Amino acid sequence: MNLKHLEQIVAISRFGGFSGAARRLGIAQSTLSKNIARLEAQLGVELFTREGGAAQPTPYGRFLASRGEAVLGEVETLNRDFERLLHGERGRLRIGVGPAPRHGLLSPIIAAMAERYPELSIRTAQDNAPRLVSDLAAGVYDAVFVHQEAAAPFKDLMRIRVLLSPHVAVARPGHPMLASGPVTPQRLLAHRMAACPPSAAFLDWIGPVQETAADNLAGFRTDSYDLIRDRLLTGDFVTVAPAFVFSEDVARGVLEAAPLAWDGLYECWMLVSRERWRAPEMKAMAEVAKAAGARLGAA
Repeated sequence: MNLKHLEQIVAISRFGGFSGAARRLGIAQSTLSKNIARLEAQLGVELFTREGGAAQPTPYGRFLASRGEAVLGEVETLNRDFERLLHGERGRLRIGVGPAPRHGLLSPIIAAMAERYPELSIRTAQDNAPRLVSDLAAGVYDAVFVHQEAAAPFKDLMRIRVLLSPHVAVARPGHPMLASGPVTPQRLLAHRMAACPPSAAFLDWIGPVQETAADNLAGFRTDSYDLIRDRLLTGDFVTVAPAFVFSEDVARGVLEAAPLAWDGLYECWMLVSRERWRAPEMKAMAEVAKAAGARLGAA
C-alpha cells in the first residue's frame, strides 16, 4: 500500500462513491475501480461494498480512511514546512479582509510585512466575513481579518484580537440626525441607512421596528464602505460604522460623526489555522496588525 492508495480510499469514503472520488482525483472511474480492486486482492479483504453508484467502506475501509486522512495531512504539512525551509521567506501570503478592516488596517499590515519580508508574495481580497472564514478553512487564505461575530464559532482556529473601536453614526455635515446628543435607534431610523449587513448585536440594540423604520434600515446594503461613502456624500443617507472607517473623512470635514446611544464595540480578529500559525511570518503579521489596530482604536 502506498500514499496514492490512501488518497484514493479517503476520497471514496468522503464522496460516497467511485464517481465523485474519481472526479476529485482527476482520474477515470475505471482506473480508480481497478486500483482499489487490485489493492483489495493484495490485502485479501474488501474495503468497500458497492451498491448502485454508491460505495460504503467496510470496517477495514473505515480504518484505512481514518488513519489515511491523518497520514495525508501530515505529508501535506511536511511538504509545506520543507518548502518554507527550502525557500526561506520566499513564500506567499494570502490575506482576506472584511469590509471594515480594509480601511486603515490592511495598508499598514501590507507595508510592514513587505518591508520585513521583501521576497514575500502578498495577495489580498475583500469578501463578507462568513465566506472569508469558510475559505480560510478550505485553504484559500493564510489569514483573514473579520469581526468578532464571525470569529466566535471557530474555536479550533487561532484567534488574535487586533482592533477595538466604538461605533459611530455618520452622515454629511449638517444632517438632522446629527442634531444633538447621542443618536438613538429612533433618530437613526428616521432616515435611510446605507450600511453593511447589520450584526446581531446592532439589531438587538435597534429592537423591533415598524414598517417605515424597517424600510429605512434596508435602504442600501453593500459590502463596500466606499459605496456607502458615496451615498453619504451625494444624498441624505446615514450609516453606522466603526469609528476608524470614516475617520479621515471626518477629520477633513467631508463627513460628520456622532456618538451612538449604544456602547457596542467593533472587534476585529485575525484568524489563522493552528498549523499555519507555526510560520514565523504569521506571528509577525499578528504583531503588526495589533500595532496598527492600537493606533486606529486610539484615533
